[in-house]
Amino acid sequence: MISLVMWVDVAIYSTHNPPKLPKFRRARFEINGETLIFHLRPSGKIEVKVKEIDRVEGVLLHFFDPPRKALKIDIGDRVVLVSAGKNPLAYDSDILLKFIHSLYSALIDGVVVKEGNIKGSLRVIRTRDNTLEVIVVSDSGPVHLKNELNIENFKVRERIEELRSLVEFLKEDEQGQEQ
Repeated sequence: MISLVMWVDVAIYSTHNPPKLPKFRRARFEINGETLIFHLRPSGKIEVKVKEIDRVEGVLLHFFDPPRKALKIDIGDRVVLVSAGKNPLAYDSDILLKFIHSLYSALIDGVVVKEGNIKGSLRVIRTRDNTLEVIVVSDSGPVHLKNELNIENFKVRERIEELRSLVEFLKEDEQGQEQ
């Protein structure tokens, strides 16, 4: 089996004493069962239970010149910042999108929901236009999730809204570069 290794830049700090300039370390990430693991370089690792993640949001890191996009993961009283890219002054939105895909697959894949009169399980997929979508997989086949407001589980509904806002956050830059 071939495994795809993706490198990200990770900084972790306490919300009680946030640094002015977080120190980023290079890390390889994986999701093993219900645990998000960052294997830090040269040594060490950060393990986070996926269910303990309170919120994920896109942030612009202004202390880089030019500013760089990252993901801010809130876990209780800790914050993990995740950015990606070989160039320290730029980020790679494709790697961040793959990270988001992996993370939200672990968070919401397999959750049973009812979309209209169709009952099935949620799945996060990557589309042809290089974005992420949530679908409902049922016995009659996959169905595009039209409205997450129909989902009774508030936490799942919140995760889907988070996912969509993160995808939009990453798209903002690509649309700005095309103009």
